[in-house]
Amino acid sequence: MQEKITEELLSVLKQTSSDEIGQVLCEEKQNLFCGTEPFYNYIRDVLKHKQLTQQQVFHRAGFSERYGYGLLSGEKHTNQRDYILRICFAAQCSLEQTQRILRLYGMSTLYARIPRDAVFLVALNQKICEIEQVNALLVKQNMPPLKGSESEKGKSR
Repeated sequence: MQEKITEELLSVLKQTSSDEIGQVLCEEKQNLFCGTEPFYNYIRDVLKHKQLTQQQVFHRAGFSERYGYGLLSGEKHTNQRDYILRICFAAQCSLEQTQRILRLYGMSTLYARIPRDAVFLVALNQKICEIEQVNALLVKQNMPPLKGSESEKGKSR
């Protein structure tokens, strides 16, 4: 499931003639964002490849199973980018996988010029997957921690 980084894909496309584009699109299908692959299919494939269960990821992300299943099935939708990032960290996603998951969910990808996103980029590159460690990095930089899940909100009341 090793995906090409954007620069590698750009390199292939620079060498592609207009006559070859159909063949290249077919060969590079797994590296292209076509908009037809739903978020939940991709995240399930990632979990399967990493041999993680959904329950493990929900627990690590701080979500109730009910809420987590709702997100992964498409039954529930959140506007909280932090919730999707929690899933990515809990699923031990690479930077490329995280960016793809954010795009598939319809959210903005991590952007190096945004300080909080820069912390996430470093955490992903350093393979820091524990939410508590990511939050400690954020707090150390005087930034808000990842927003908690719906189930955490209920616990804090």
